[in-house]
Amino acid sequence: IMGVFGASGGFVSVSMVVPISLDFSLSLGAGATTSGLLVSAGVISSSIAIVVSKSLANERKWDQKFFRNLGIVCPALCLFLGFLGAIFLQMTATSTNNILIWGIILTSGQISAFLGTLPAIP
Repeated sequence: IMGVFGASGGFVSVSMVVPISLDFSLSLGAGATTSGLLVSAGVISSSIAIVVSKSLANERKWDQKFFRNLGIVCPALCLFLGFLGAIFLQMTATSTNNILIWGIILTSGQISAFLGTLPAIP
């Protein structure tokens, strides 16, 4: 039962991304295409992170301490970026500078996707 409950928690949080993203893009005067870009743009930087993490992992010179630290620091930075993004969005809720807001949110999402994927060594 706990396995089903644990798996459903991730599903519920992921299923909320699209409606929230659509509401956010509509509030900035954009549409569904921009919302889709915001949701799916992390695939690019995640793919780059996989390539980078594979190049970092040398089986002949394996550095356990480095990868342990990477597995702690990267999620912590992602959490920090998430908090900063929430504060930024709250502060700019009534702003009319939509392009700057989109640029910062998209860049923050790319950095977070890269850092979140970096510890996953294929």
